Amino acid sequence: MDALKPVLEPRRLASERGLGWITDAWKLFMQAPGQWLLISLVSFGVMFVTGLVPLVGSLMSTFVNTLLMAGLLQVARKQQDGKTPEVGALFDILSDPRLKPLLITALIFLALIFAAGILGGMLFGAGAGGLALLGGDGSAIAGASLLGVLFVLLLVTPVMAMYWFAVPLVLFRGIEPWDAMKTSLTAVIANTMPLLVYGVLSLLLMVVSMIPLGLGLLVFFPLMLISWLLSYREMFEE
Repeated sequence: MDALKPVLEPRRLASERGLGWITDAWKLFMQAPGQWLLISLVSFGVMFVTGLVPLVGSLMSTFVNTLLMAGLLQVARKQQDGKTPEVGALFDILSDPRLKPLLITALIFLALIFAAGILGGMLFGAGAGGLALLGGDGSAIAGASLLGVLFVLLLVTPVMAMYWFAVPLVLFRGIEPWDAMKTSLTAVIANTMPLLVYGVLSLLLMVVSMIPLGLGLLVFFPLMLISWLLSYREMFEE
């Protein structure tokens, strides 16, 4: 059991904090909206260019996005500490001593996602193949396909929970990648309700932000980033 024990116990928060993180993040965003919009544009540009890289772009994106999120967290934290958010600070992570642990965190995450996908695919293939050999009709095979998708989601969900707070834990607390991922999973389980509220509200905000030609995403992106940092700090630092 020690292998799964977190190195840092998170606080258990009330459900309404899911809304509180978003409203508090909005207040911080409005302190420097111009800078955050510019940061959003630069961030989207980095992600777009990474995705254009032939063959390895999708693999690279996991590592690039991890470093990008770490840089954004540093920018947001500086603002919370009373400084003005700056685009240049986004790339300070490239010379940060925690660069290597962050890349290792991304590698572990990617390996776990691949493992979940392969396992889910194998079970789906075995189930669908068995039904086909037994003469199952299309509806039965479709049902098996749906179960396969649900099983993959069941495997991927804890992996996402392990990654959710791992980046800020590695970045700000200097925790080793695997220990950070265990601690993140514990925090998500302990705060399922506020994170569920936060997730539902975030989904609704994302849908609304995409209505005006997706331009609202320039606001939605930093809002989610800032609220992510607020949730981390409230669970682990305050």
